[in-house]
Amino acid sequence: ECNPRYLVHLPYFLEEQLIKFLPELKMTDIVVDYQNHTNYKSEKGKLSPVRIFTDINSSDINLSFSSLHKLCNKCNRYVLRTNVHCNICGVCPSKDGSTYQHCSLCKVCVKGTSQHCDKCKLCLPITHKCQERGVVLCHICGKEGHKRMDCPS
Repeated sequence: ECNPRYLVHLPYFLEEQLIKFLPELKMTDIVVDYQNHTNYKSEKGKLSPVRIFTDINSSDINLSFSSLHKLCNKCNRYVLRTNVHCNICGVCPSKDGSTYQHCSLCKVCVKGTSQHCDKCKLCLPITHKCQERGVVLCHICGKEGHKRMDCPS
């Protein structure tokens, strides 16, 4: 019998903060699709960052009707079609629909747009510059010195 206590809808990038308070919740690959949103319509190819976090066992969630999902037999759960199983980590690691790769030095899966930097000793975007690490850049305009909430644009 399935009696969930929680079905929380939040962006996948808030997973770490949510799990601190509700460690029994797990993120599903269920994408919250918006019919009237300018950017986040599945038919436009850009997926919404909102996922469902729940305490329902992921193997009990059947998404066979969804064209966005496939069954990962190794994880025994439905995942986004673009999510590729990592045999080293034993999971389908993608949280945002992008392809991930395993870094043997960091011992974790990272976005395909990242690579291991020997100087920084971690995986970072290929375009990063080591000397710029730690500089605050705005997510909206890309300029340094302020964050998104303080952006003048």
